[in-house]
Amino acid sequence: MLLKYIASCFKIFEKIIKYSKKSNFWECFTNFIKFYKIYIQVMVLIQKYLKNIIGVTTGVISFIIYYLTLAPTVNFIDSGELAAVASTLGIAHPTGYPLFTLIGYLFSNFPIEFQVIKKLNLMAAFFSAFGVFVFYNLLVLLNIELNKENDRKQPLNIYIASASSALILGFSRTYWSQSTSIEVYSLHILFIASILYLFFKSSLRLFTKKDGWEINGKYFLLAVFVLGLSFTNHMTTILFLPALGYLLFLIIKTIDFPKKFSIYTILLFFLGVSVYLYLPIRASQNPFFNWGNTSSLEKLLWHISGKQYRVWIFSSIESAEKQFIYYITNFYNEFNLLFIIIGLIGMYFTLSENKKLFIFLLILFITCVGYSINYDIHDIDSYFLISYLVFGIWISIGVLKIIQKYFRGKVVNNAIVIVLPLIPLLLNYRICDESKNYLVEDYMKNVFNSVEENSLIITYQWDYFISASYYFQVVEGYRRDVIIIDKELLRRSWYFDQIKNNYPQIYKNSQHEIKLFLEELYKFEHGIPYNVQIIEQRYSDVIRSFIENNYTERRIYVTPEIENQYLIGYKKIPSGLCYQLVKNEEDIIIKKVDFNYRGIERNDRLIDGMKKMYLRASLENGSFMMRLGNLEAAKNYFEKGLLVEPGSSEIRYLYNQLGK
Repeated sequence: MLLKYIASCFKIFEKIIKYSKKSNFWECFTNFIKFYKIYIQVMVLIQKYLKNIIGVTTGVISFIIYYLTLAPTVNFIDSGELAAVASTLGIAHPTGYPLFTLIGYLFSNFPIEFQVIKKLNLMAAFFSAFGVFVFYNLLVLLNIELNKENDRKQPLNIYIASASSALILGFSRTYWSQSTSIEVYSLHILFIASILYLFFKSSLRLFTKKDGWEINGKYFLLAVFVLGLSFTNHMTTILFLPALGYLLFLIIKTIDFPKKFSIYTILLFFLGVSVYLYLPIRASQNPFFNWGNTSSLEKLLWHISGKQYRVWIFSSIESAEKQFIYYITNFYNEFNLLFIIIGLIGMYFTLSENKKLFIFLLILFITCVGYSINYDIHDIDSYFLISYLVFGIWISIGVLKIIQKYFRGKVVNNAIVIVLPLIPLLLNYRICDESKNYLVEDYMKNVFNSVEENSLIITYQWDYFISASYYFQVVEGYRRDVIIIDKELLRRSWYFDQIKNNYPQIYKNSQHEIKLFLEELYKFEHGIPYNVQIIEQRYSDVIRSFIENNYTERRIYVTPEIENQYLIGYKKIPSGLCYQLVKNEEDIIIKKVDFNYRGIERNDRLIDGMKKMYLRASLENGSFMMRLGNLEAAKNYFEKGLLVEPGSSEIRYLYNQLGK
């Protein structure tokens, strides 16, 4: 309707111009009257749909920025694995992420002329932008309900303050980084905002002490269903439960909760959670990627509960202290000092004006931070997302209170609020921009270029190589001749099922050693007393059998991190980013590898780690070529090393020696 009126305005305006040129003033006048009437109707409609117009605009702005900074290919850590699993309907690493996998499969088959990985990265941008839109609506809902009657009659300030705060969150580092490449947290963000919006929509008036309050059953049941769905995307949805328990306590304390309604609530929750049935059903079909082999109830529960990660959860007070210090110091990078102050102002007003809401948000905030600091992993930032979203709510309340106190009725207020999101946008653009990031794709292809056809690579470079290789080998068909064995996944019984299914000859060649190891591994996985020396010895035997029993049929390579204790009896010969394992010099293949390296102007833990591997490869391959007298090849390796790290004094010294 609105678009129809706007189109009519343009047509009439064209007529006015046409008749004015002909000096037909009567026609100009009558058309101007028509134009004015339609203009009034347009303004009425805009006022009616103003909230939605601003909300959609907020979502579109965030999507445009996310698209401009979108990664063109795979990224570090789980990106390649998740893309491969989604594209082939496999089983991802714990906790399985079945809903994400199913939606990802739909996106991977979307009929647009993009590479599959680009489609899936675009999915992350869409989820994140949609999350900004839902978060905006959540803020509008809260701010309208929490403000006085006079402020609700003039809601423009509320809409703009909410849009500004939604974009401030959307352009914060951790949130923004989820939008640039495929990761489960982009959908998790959307669920976080949606769950809060739906629960508040159903019962917000409980917090504002409205007379005659009744729960909105439709929104409450929908919220419960979405909560169940959210569990099938990421199990940290469980962090909602303490705050939702407090909400349920307030509801039961205030109104009678019908028994029939309780039954519907339970049924809808488990209907959402039932998406987890995908895991055993699909695992029983032996997909190429079958992490955990969740076809049995025991392994399904292990997978959903993240059994293999428990060793890092609540491991020690020292690790919790370390992660908490990181959270506090990194909080400034997320929001900067200005927004931290505004958020604290919002916290103060929430506490002073609505204690119940403050307690609900505080429980959610503390639960998130308290759990996440007890998870001892490097890439912990995304686990703090719920706390950042809660703080975004406080920022919104703070922004609105400042406007109402100091800028009420002033035209400048909206301009100031609109400009606020530019601060995180400008501060974080370079850091979050992945549009030219080909680091992982280049590194993975450089590893493949380092080995002969039909080779076997033993590695545990998950973050840089293995995960990316899953996508490129299976989805893009790149170097399918090469077999990759993840040395660390050999510690899991399910991985041998995957090897047997995907590489039956490799499994058959080491069947005896695998059988002996699995006997000991069963004890470890089931909490039965075991002998550490025996299980480690049999683990070593399996690795050595992969090398020894395939040596005559395939070239065997390892990456630098593989320990020498597994390589006894073999020499390591530099071969690009790998080492070829040989028993004698006759087996050596001299392979010149030309690295393709497209760097980006940013440093972090993963990029620095990748640079170190390139530098090591440049040094060792260059030095090896110097010993062979192939100075041209040595020069090429040293030049590649200097391209990666121009300040490397060691490579610079050897490079200069070539000129003497």
